[in-house]
Amino acid sequence: MKSFFVFLILLFFGLSFDRLNIFKYCILSSVLHELGHIIAYLFCMKKFPKIKVSVFGFKICSSDINGKYYIFILSSGPLVNFLIFIFAFFYLKFKFKLNVYVLMIVNVFIFLINILPVYYLDGGQIFYMFSTFYQRNYRTISSFSLVILALIYLYITDNFFSLILFIFYFIINLANDI
Repeated sequence: MKSFFVFLILLFFGLSFDRLNIFKYCILSSVLHELGHIIAYLFCMKKFPKIKVSVFGFKICSSDINGKYYIFILSSGPLVNFLIFIFAFFYLKFKFKLNVYVLMIVNVFIFLINILPVYYLDGGQIFYMFSTFYQRNYRTISSFSLVILALIYLYITDNFFSLILFIFYFIINLANDI
């Protein structure tokens, strides 16, 4: 319930001060990311998945997925973001539009964030499958990755208040999901 309340606060502030539509593109790109997972699941398993909805997105709840399908399903979300980035990049080669540029930047960041070795993100789940070192140390690696991500975020945006909300959001979800 706390996560949902934090999500509503972030949603309200994000939509209230979104002059460049960045937050709207984040929501759109996140939904497309999650649809990539769902479509991959439908393709592999030939049935609709049971889905748990959380602040971070959707989680497919199924124990009958074998390894190669699971990797395909996990990687399909970031792949969607990467493809949107590529299409936007080539579109901008011919004609510059600020909205397309924002969409491109949002998708490359969602892609990069999701391939980080943070346990509850796609990259962390893939690392967890293949690395016994990661399995033993996933909390430390996840925490270190989040600190690095927060420092990069602070450097890029120079927005300390937004960084505090960002860290608070991840800590609450780390406590709830792990």
